[in-house]
Amino acid sequence: MKSTINSIAAGDLDGDGMDEIVLGLDNGLLQVLSSNLETLWSQMIERYRSSPSVQLVFIGDLNNDGRPEVICGSENWRFYAFSADGRQLWHYEVVHPSRSGAIADIDGDGRNEVICGTHYYSMSVLNGNGTRKWAASFGPICRAVAAGHFKNVKTMGVIAGSENGNAYIMDYDGTRLLEFNTGEAVNNVLAVNLDLGTDNDVGLDNPIAASYSNFIYAWNGDLSRRWYSNLGSPILSLKSAVSPENGQSIIIAGLKDGRVVTLDRNGATLRSTDLESPVVLMLNSANGIIAATGDGRLHCFKP
Repeated sequence: MKSTINSIAAGDLDGDGMDEIVLGLDNGLLQVLSSNLETLWSQMIERYRSSPSVQLVFIGDLNNDGRPEVICGSENWRFYAFSADGRQLWHYEVVHPSRSGAIADIDGDGRNEVICGTHYYSMSVLNGNGTRKWAASFGPICRAVAAGHFKNVKTMGVIAGSENGNAYIMDYDGTRLLEFNTGEAVNNVLAVNLDLGTDNDVGLDNPIAASYSNFIYAWNGDLSRRWYSNLGSPILSLKSAVSPENGQSIIIAGLKDGRVVTLDRNGATLRSTDLESPVVLMLNSANGIIAATGDGRLHCFKP
């Protein structure tokens, strides 16, 4: 590969029951590997308005054929969609470099949309065919996006984290519902059902935002603040999981000071593990949480 890996995703692209690995490289290469690390296909993203560097990759079904597509966002101001076998389906100019993205059926019509966050003062939501559905202005820099059933089980809201320290929550049609300032950049957001496994579970999600100011915030569906917690260090990475002990949701935060802190559904600390180097990236896997630290090490642990 001989280039920095900026983003990684995994999913079963060919329907064989084994996940393929999708890599976004700094030199502009989008590469798909088999489970035994053989290259299945690759595409070199072209230089357009800026470097072709692939900043993010993610996977989801865009055309309801039961097979996932591969989506990537580039420094060149474009998002791209590719079929499972590597054919380019479309590209869309989002204006300024790509910074975050997600796939979700926001409006409840049975078809997934693509959420595109950029380095500029905007976020676009695209239909599965690459045409724009709506756009929201805020920022600058949309560092993170997530979608969830915040108000009802039919449509979804979108939470976005911005470099300006704000978390923004929008309805399925782009209407802004909340703007909340955390004091520092919001680099991680989640949509998590914090009532999972309890008598209060009605299938709705809670928007969650983690800030470089050391704080993590959670809201209810009516956008009243549910809880907040000061973790004592800037939050660099954030994941959710289901506790094997009680079946309830837990939040796992990777911190700049090297700790991984696990919170219960009410924001209370369950445990803290010191990995002795900034926790820059975390991934969910069948074996637990995989964490990458700033000293070049990988760690795997049960949530």
